[in-house]
Amino acid sequence: MKTKLITSALFLFVINTFAQTFADSLKTILKKNDVAGAKIFMEKSKHKNVRALLNRQILNEYFEMSFESRETPGYLICIISNGDKIIYSKLVSARKKIFENEDSAAVKQFYKAYSAFFGTKVKTGNFFADTVRYGKGCGFVGADPPERKKMKILIAEKNHKELSKWLQSAVTEKQLYAIEGFKELEKGGYVLSSLQKKLIDFIKTKKGNYQDCNGCIYSSTAISDLFKKGTD
Repeated sequence: MKTKLITSALFLFVINTFAQTFADSLKTILKKNDVAGAKIFMEKSKHKNVRALLNRQILNEYFEMSFESRETPGYLICIISNGDKIIYSKLVSARKKIFENEDSAAVKQFYKAYSAFFGTKVKTGNFFADTVRYGKGCGFVGADPPERKKMKILIAEKNHKELSKWLQSAVTEKQLYAIEGFKELEKGGYVLSSLQKKLIDFIKTKKGNYQDCNGCIYSSTAISDLFKKGTD
């Protein structure tokens, strides 16, 4: 019994030591605000079960990225970059934020740029929503995602105001649902406003990926591929 207790204690010590080392190393990397350095660290950490979740354009040279480490205790790494510079980052473990770093001036400039283009205000917390999926008939029972169900209601109600908010959303998948919704409204004679058209044209050309689902397949797909398939 004593041997088992010692072995268990040693195991927990090793796990906690690894977790602390990984987290501390990552914090040091993120504090340098260097995108290339962060990507190299993630690449070298693949053997520690680190994988990319999101990597997509927000606006101009602004991108959102997120990675997860499935090693105990598990981490979510979130980054907003402008070119080769990280302007905001956070590290989450067990749903608690354990680290956050930002270039305040650069983030304010980002907010200003987003507001000027999208016509709405955002915060860094509005990004990194990796639970929203664009698709239909998902999972074993083939159920539509909640956002698709809501989109159908908005179309039926001809609620272009709410769909416009989705176009302005920080969540790419909601933007894609909005595009689909407006496509249906246009079939009924709706005429897009200049802002709606501008946003739709931009979103269709965004670089990076979106989270999709089709049946039991859940994956990450290039935004450009979606519109190559004729959904535009």
